[in-house]
Amino acid sequence: MIKEREPVLERISVTFQVLLTLISFFIVLWLSGLFYEITSNINNDFILFAMIISVIWYILLEFFEMGKMSRIQRYRHIIKQYAMLVSLGAFVLILIAEVFRFEFVTSLIILKFALLNFIVLTWQKNKFTVGNEIFSSKGV
Repeated sequence: MIKEREPVLERISVTFQVLLTLISFFIVLWLSGLFYEITSNINNDFILFAMIISVIWYILLEFFEMGKMSRIQRYRHIIKQYAMLVSLGAFVLILIAEVFRFEFVTSLIILKFALLNFIVLTWQKNKFTVGNEIFSSKGV
């Protein structure tokens, strides 16, 4: 039953992970005390940077195939994939922030975001995998 819906579920999974990524970014801004400053002066830089994060993470999640149902992947492999994905994404974000001079985003904020995002995405995939194993064992 799940196999027939797998391509749709993969797209939903990637979209959900991009949403978790954006939430991670907003949490880091909030914890850094920048969230209220940025949202009170809603500027195009903030919106543009959030859109850049969305596009980069969507491409990377698709490239590393992190939307796939991980029935046969080991946890260590999943963690390694997310570490590479988030590291590459953070590197690209730092380059973009420097080249286009996004004033509100520092390298430290991007690194904090990368760490939180890695933890959130790894935890989410782990919980999804465990839930999938439970449903698969029950024949759902």
